Amino acid sequence: MPCSWKILVPAVLTALAAVSAARADNPEFPKSDSDKLTEILRQMRNVQERLDRVEANQNLQIHGMQDDIARLRDDLARLREQLARIDQAQTRISASINPDRPPAGLVTGTIRLENRWASPATFVINGRSYRLMPGDIRAVTETAGKFTYEVHTDDFGMIQRPVDRFLEPTRTFPITVNP
Repeated sequence: MPCSWKILVPAVLTALAAVSAARADNPEFPKSDSDKLTEILRQMRNVQERLDRVEANQNLQIHGMQDDIARLRDDLARLREQLARIDQAQTRISASINPDRPPAGLVTGTIRLENRWASPATFVINGRSYRLMPGDIRAVTETAGKFTYEVHTDDFGMIQRPVDRFLEPTRTFPITVNP
C-alpha cells in the first residue's frame, strides 16, 4: 500500500472526529448529520483496518515467495553440482576402460580365466572386470609382473578376495572358479 494512505486516512479520521464533535455540541446542526458523520468515521476505520490486513498479508506472501525463491536457487545449485559430479564420474569410467591387450612392445603373459561355477562369475584383474558364464574360458593378455585379481559369483558373492600374484613373461597363469 502506498505510504500516502497511511498518512491520509488517520488525518481524515481525525478531521471527521473533530467535525462530528463540533456538530454534536452545536444545536444548529441536526442530529442526523452527526450520526451520518459518525457512521462515515466508523466505515473509514473499517476500511483502514482492512487495508492494514491486506498489507500484512501481502508482506507475508512476499516473504514466503522470497523464501521459496531462495530454496529453488539452492536446489538448482545442488542439482548443477550433482550433474557436474555425474559428468566427471562418467568421464572417469569411460577413461578407465582399457583394451584387453597391453600396448605393443611390452613384455606380456597370459591369464587363463575359467568359470566352472553354476552361475556367472566376474573376474577383476588390475581393476578391469571380465564376466564369464558357467563353463566359459577366456584368455587375457597382461603386462608381465605383479598383478591383482579377485573373483565374484552372482549367487555366492566374493569367492576370492583381492590377492597379488606375479605373471611371468610368455607364461600362462590360470584362475579357475570351482564349485
